Formats: sequence, C-alpha cells, structure tokens
Amino acid sequence: MTERSTILQRTRSVRFRHVGGEGVIVHQDAGEIMAVNGTGAMVFELADGKHTLDEIVSAVAERYPEQNREQLTADVVAFADQLLEAGALERASGD
Repeated sequence: MTERSTILQRTRSVRFRHVGGEGVIVHQDAGEIMAVNGTGAMVFELADGKHTLDEIVSAVAERYPEQNREQLTADVVAFADQLLEAGALERASGD
C-alpha cells in the first residue's frame, strides 16, 4: 500500500482525456486503455507531481462529503496502487 505522504505523477507515456463526465487513460507503452469514472478521473488529474496522496484523498473527500472518509481513503489508495502497478502513475522523483 502506498504511503499517504507519497507524491504521485503520471508517467510520460500516458495520455488522459475527459469523455462524458468520465475519463480515458491511454498507456501508450503498454498499449492499454483504461476507462475511469469521474472520481477516478479526479484522482488521476491530481496526480500531477505536486500533490501527495493524502492531499488527493482530501480533495476527493471535499467533493463527496457524504461518503465515509475511511472507506473513501481506502478506495483512493487502492486505485492509486492499481495505477502504480499498471505503470500509469509513478512516485515523483525525490519521493
């Protein structure tokens, strides 16, 4: 599990587009396309090399205050881990 103090960034070979309130992540090196919901798109966009995972969780929690914070945190961390494993995200240099 990724530490919440980790700063995440998109890898160079990844492109992202909004499509109808959702997002499409294209991992060019792997030849993969991932469709993500609006929350996933928000997480991916905030992984810009400037925000920690904890800051990303806070931004998502602010947008969805009705959600259980503990479950939301677990979901965002798990999604970030999936994107790291898929090579769509990486830890920012120096982190």
